Amino acid sequence: MRANRFKSWTENEERLLVALHESGMNHRLIALKLRRTEAGVDNRLAQIIHRPRPAEDASRA
Repeated sequence: MRANRFKSWTENEERLLVALHESGMNHRLIALKLRRTEAGVDNRLAQIIHRPRPAEDASRA
């Protein structure tokens, strides 16, 4: 099975990626689970970490 190097990430995949990362799962295993390259997983996590988070309080107002 080969990983698709150029497939874009969906919002659900990003949520799953963050959840698996926070659970302590190895990045190589995450890559296998999501059918991505390990470098792709690492790069996407870096992008998510540096992305500004929307204020939840503003959306509830």
